[in-house]
Amino acid sequence: MLWGRGEQTRSGALQYAALSPELRRQLKSTPDEMNWVTGVSSPWVGPITVKEKKKLSETAFAYTVTFPEITSAGPPYPTATEQFVVERLSANGTTGWYITNMVQASPYGLFSPNAS
Repeated sequence: MLWGRGEQTRSGALQYAALSPELRRQLKSTPDEMNWVTGVSSPWVGPITVKEKKKLSETAFAYTVTFPEITSAGPPYPTATEQFVVERLSANGTTGWYITNMVQASPYGLFSPNAS
């Protein structure tokens, strides 16, 4: 999952690439202002687990993922949860799967979306 890899590596560019064109427009210049880096030095994102995948339509799925927030203090680590909708879209002549809604975001995301 591209979004999760972006969180683990603190790469705003990877996270941005996973977003739909509409969510990219909503971000405007935020990723560039942040030098395309997300998150902070601690905690960091551990292994990501897909807890739930719900089919919304033939071209849309809702995901709930969790991951440990790892720190140098050691276990037990708190668990973060994210929820988002992924849809198959055609944009700029390319068809692919994009995040179209971040229902619940963690502090590791590029922005704090409105929950819907």
